[in-house]
Formats: sequence, C-alpha cells, structure tokens
Amino acid sequence: MSLSIMMNTDHPCRKECMKILEEYGTPAHVIAHCRAVADTALRLGRALNDMGYRKPDGKPLDLGLIEAAGLLHDISRTHERHWDVAADMLCEKGLIKEAEIIRTHMHYPRFSDVSDINETDLVCLGDRLVIEDKYAGVEKRIEYIINKEMKKGRSVPREKLDSVKGEISRFTKALEEILGRDLEDICR
Repeated sequence: MSLSIMMNTDHPCRKECMKILEEYGTPAHVIAHCRAVADTALRLGRALNDMGYRKPDGKPLDLGLIEAAGLLHDISRTHERHWDVAADMLCEKGLIKEAEIIRTHMHYPRFSDVSDINETDLVCLGDRLVIEDKYAGVEKRIEYIINKEMKKGRSVPREKLDSVKGEISRFTKALEEILGRDLEDICR
C-alpha cells in the first residue's frame, strides 16, 4: 500500500491503519488493544472539540492524528523498544506526527496543563486507561501493570507507580472539570 495515495487528509484513515497493522503482522489481540486506545482517545478528543476546546494555536484537536496514532501505537509491540521500532518505521512512511506520539507513548513524562491539551496527551491517556481491548480506568490499569510484571518475575517500584498514577489522576480530574463529566461516562 502506498501511503502517498491517502485520502484528503494528513493522516491515514482507520481502514488504511488497519491495513498497515495487518501487513506488519501485528497480532490480533494487539490490534484489538490499538482499536480500544484509539477509540478512547477519540471520544475524549471529540468531547473536547464539541465543547469548543482549542489548542493555543486556535485549532481544534486533530482527530485524524489521534485516531491514526492510537491505532498504530503498538504496531510493533512484540519487539524490544517497540515504541522506537514503530516510530522509525512510520517515519520512513512519512507519518512524522504519528511517529512523534508513538515514540513517547511508553515514557510520557507529564501530561500537559488542561489549557494546553494536545493529541499526544489523549493517545497516551487512552493507552493508560485501557486494558487489552477494554476501557478500565486508572486504578484497574495500574493493578494490571503490577500483576503483569509480577507474572514475568519483575517488580515495579511502588514509588514510580504512585508517581504515574498521581500524574494520570491529576490530568483526568482536570479533564473531567473542563468536560463537566466523568471520563468513564465518555469512554465506555
């Protein structure tokens, strides 16, 4: 598939992303996860755009970018440093903005202030609220990470998890305030 023949958009549509995932050999359960992350991030992006949210440049959130980055974020999850592998591959395909989001999604240091929400915030948040192919929320997602690492015989430093959980909670509470709704109501 030639990505240069995309429709009238800067980003591949859902169908094109699905074809990229399948051509790359991404496992079905990972594709289901990617769909859930994209859908969660898109729901939040739509809710913000619908209430009139604009980024500092005056533009609404780019829903096409959110969808494409969400769908492709774990395309190479079976590889070591899958975020870098995926980002490098997408850069080669000319999907630079998607690659930037994907490169940071595993180690996103801090969500933006609510006055400066961007597409990366929403894709990274979507990934932190979804377990496999279902919206789960922060508490269940953190518990899932702990259990997953324990099964692999690894421990996760409690201090790091508490910091991540606190950052996600801060951002989700701020989002809920501006949206006037619980994220669970929007994302389920």
